Amino acid sequence: MNQSSKFLQALEICKSLDTVQGQPSNLPWEAIELFCDLGKEPSSNLLHLCQQHAAQIEPALESIANYAASSVSRGRSMSPGSAIRTTPGTSYSHYPRDTGR
Repeated sequence: MNQSSKFLQALEICKSLDTVQGQPSNLPWEAIELFCDLGKEPSSNLLHLCQQHAAQIEPALESIANYAASSVSRGRSMSPGSAIRTTPGTSYSHYPRDTGR
């Protein structure tokens, strides 16, 4: 699987968290493993992948935040200190844009 496909698969897994809100799931770990695999590859350029797929990142982050909030609100702790403290609707467009330089 190429890097772009692996990155998009991880984002799709993140977005699928909307389907399991408030329930324990292995999906976060699956996404983390894919992102970690990308980070281990010497030729991987995560910044470039973020820039290239910026439109898909925001919905994935929204889903992660919603999943975390639903888990915490139901009294489930994902792991110590791991709850994401973001506000749904927050803009996540802080990723640098590719200026073509």
